[in-house]
Amino acid sequence: MEKALIRQSQVEVERQCQFAMIALQDMEEASANSDGKLFWYAVQNLLGTRSTLIPMDIARVNDERQLIEVASD
Repeated sequence: MEKALIRQSQVEVERQCQFAMIALQDMEEASANSDGKLFWYAVQNLLGTRSTLIPMDIARVNDERQLIEVASD
């Protein structure tokens, strides 16, 4: 696998982990304040972080065009 793709994937995984931690903190805060609306908002954000990651086997780096291409079915 190309180094640029690996690095880009690592950066994206790190970013999504940060978003997940923010959502978890929001959930804890909402639970402590009995704020059901904020709690479910935070749960949705937490669950959404997993769905935004692109599987490595369907992506590749196009150095010539300077972009990451994702295969489609």
